[in-house]
Amino acid sequence: MLSSSGSLNMQDFQIAVINYPPEYSELIDSFNLLDEPSLKGLEIMARILEDYNPAHYTVWRRRWEFIRALEYDIDLEIDWINSLLFDNPKTYQIWNYRQQLISHKNDASNEIQLLNGILSDDAKNYHAWSYRQWLIKKFHFYDGELDYTASLIRQDPYNNSAWNHRHFLYALQTDYNNKEEVEYVQGVISQCPDNEALWNYYRALNSVSFSDLEFAKSFPENRFALYTLFVWTNDSQYLDILGQVDLKRSSFWEEFKSLK
Repeated sequence: MLSSSGSLNMQDFQIAVINYPPEYSELIDSFNLLDEPSLKGLEIMARILEDYNPAHYTVWRRRWEFIRALEYDIDLEIDWINSLLFDNPKTYQIWNYRQQLISHKNDASNEIQLLNGILSDDAKNYHAWSYRQWLIKKFHFYDGELDYTASLIRQDPYNNSAWNHRHFLYALQTDYNNKEEVEYVQGVISQCPDNEALWNYYRALNSVSFSDLEFAKSFPENRFALYTLFVWTNDSQYLDILGQVDLKRSSFWEEFKSLK
């Protein structure tokens, strides 16, 4: 339908209108009218992100453009985003924006301490772990990381995020002591042998000695140990045993064997 001015009235084409709060709609209208970087624009964006939608992609992108154009104090911006991050620790857009800020500043001296605080509340926060790995690769923060993962694993050996991070560190470092790491993971497996992540990590160490085989054989009815033995030896007898031990997946192991 045409409006009185002769243009299309888009409201007539809306099938499911979202009932936004009036204040939010007014803020978005103001945001859409921003044409030049200004402190007022940053204030409008802050209100949108703080009070209504901390995951608004477009607002975050424009905010970064304004920060750069105004040469705004990066430290002030980091201080502002801290409280927003702790209130919304699983919002990807905040982490992505923080990465832009820290990369631009080229100083991440306080970041590991902040991450430790966030991970103490939720040790399996995927976004926090991804950001931590970005920091390590960019700023070479290796010291203390193995001890940190070990402390988390002591608290919860089933923390797959900690095991994934440990493997990330293992893949990056060339001076990794493989023998010590094998002994470490064997010790944890002995405590909780039904943790699949441990066996996956064990295989990733690429350590296949006689003692490794004997260690895996010491868990004769453990499906993860049996599969590990098959991977290491390519001996189909372990698939036969898996079919007997892992009854819920017996048909799977039979099919799996036929493909080998």
